[in-house]
Amino acid sequence: MAATGSAGMAGLGLAAVRKQLSQTLEVTALRLPVRLCNKFRMALADYSLVLPRTRVIIDDDQSVTGRRFPSPQPGEDDSDESAAGKTKLLLLAPEIDLTLAQLPEAARALVAEHKLERVPWKVVKGYELMTVQEVLDQVLPEGLVRQSAFSTIGHIAHMNLRTEVLPYKKLIGDVILDKNTHLRTVVNKVDTIDNTYRNFAMEVIAGEPNTVATVRESGCTFTFDFAKVYWNSRLATEHERLVSVFSPSDVIADMFAGVGPFALPAAKMGATVYANDLNPASAEALAANAKANHVDKKIHVSNADGRDFIRDLIARRVPFTQVAMNLPAIAPEFLDVFIHAFPRDAYPVLPRVHCYCFSTAADTSADVLARVTGVLTSAPLDYSISVVRSVAPHKDMMRISFSLPPDTVYAPAIADTSATRKRPAADLDDEAAGESSPAKKAKGLGGADA
Repeated sequence: MAATGSAGMAGLGLAAVRKQLSQTLEVTALRLPVRLCNKFRMALADYSLVLPRTRVIIDDDQSVTGRRFPSPQPGEDDSDESAAGKTKLLLLAPEIDLTLAQLPEAARALVAEHKLERVPWKVVKGYELMTVQEVLDQVLPEGLVRQSAFSTIGHIAHMNLRTEVLPYKKLIGDVILDKNTHLRTVVNKVDTIDNTYRNFAMEVIAGEPNTVATVRESGCTFTFDFAKVYWNSRLATEHERLVSVFSPSDVIADMFAGVGPFALPAAKMGATVYANDLNPASAEALAANAKANHVDKKIHVSNADGRDFIRDLIARRVPFTQVAMNLPAIAPEFLDVFIHAFPRDAYPVLPRVHCYCFSTAADTSADVLARVTGVLTSAPLDYSISVVRSVAPHKDMMRISFSLPPDTVYAPAIADTSATRKRPAADLDDEAAGESSPAKKAKGLGGADA
């Protein structure tokens, strides 16, 4: 079928598109024993039906076990299925009718030799045999970029449509739902991510107006309102990768926890997790998910600014050993909270930090290291840098894992001034000038009496 690329068809609803793109094709089929399938497939290759994702030899609904055929000749299939008399149908090209007059004489003679039955057959081609992309190729106006890609969040298909295809968003969404029966809602992102709460504005373009999704990942179940929180199914591998670094003995501080893709699997493994998110909807979903996954005794949820969250843990001497910082747009900026923050006696071993960020630099690793060093004012120790995923041309999501530099993050020691606190500052000034405190006192008293 030739590409339509019709603006008129693009203005139709799904039912009309299905009807216009679907055609019933009447063809001739040859009923042949299984043992002859390969022979006739090759002999009639130039005269067989050609349709995308349509087999030229199909099962025969009227195949009768026990039907007798001549004994197989050398080179023919002598399998049990063939011996049982089962048959298949070889579909011929639409221009060949039941008389087979359109076949060359040698092909007709071969059919006659084996006394093959000719039967009419109907093949539905068009919409039902097309992918979403193929349907859009047929119905959208020429010159438009065909967008059919989407990510799946539970029952939701999430798209990021370009401006020029927005007039056709309803049809695009309907086709996606029609071709993916496990989906019930299609949403389109209409704005960039809000760095405050890490969610973005969206609109439902097809299906149910229901954005509360349930997702399974890393052995845990997550339920959340996708319109109010951040979730990215493409990060599933990275979630598992980082959690595999943790151990059951770890105490984890998750600064930007979202709905818990790091926190829940870590807690399920046995680790203790302090999980924080500034977004109230994320914190609420995180607490509910912890309870639903039976790890609420291992997860301590808070709803605070990331810096305040860390300061509170340190003030309470919570012995956290790992820090997750998954806010790639601005996470490195929050590293300043660690500078001179740790009392040495309470944290003889400093936590290891896992910080995510974006980089558009030619040398992404050097860029990430320079930015982290700049905020900490000292180079991180024992670091490793990895590319998580490419998010756009020349833009990568990165992770740097490192140990904090002690000289930068330990709080300065407080000098003991108890021996001088009882002595006035004036005494200390005179001592520096060479007079002892008793002499100063005598001199001072005398002068006062005069």
